[in-house]
Amino acid sequence: MNQKRAVEHYKDHELIFTAIPDKDGWRYTISIVTHKGDNSAVHSEQSDKAFGSDTLALQAAASHARQLVDENTSQ
Repeated sequence: MNQKRAVEHYKDHELIFTAIPDKDGWRYTISIVTHKGDNSAVHSEQSDKAFGSDTLALQAAASHARQLVDENTSQ
């Protein structure tokens, strides 16, 4: 099984999701890239939970990443 990757642009952020197979199922990593002028910042996280498929892992990653962006932009 190979890693699966998706990229999404959301509220001036670049969201990168990777689904990674392991013995328990699929886990995801997210990277949120924020560009402000000449500067960029990256926030990365990995899931603790395993998912039954790569699609479920990528959907969960997208949802979690959007939630993080929304929480940080509403402050």
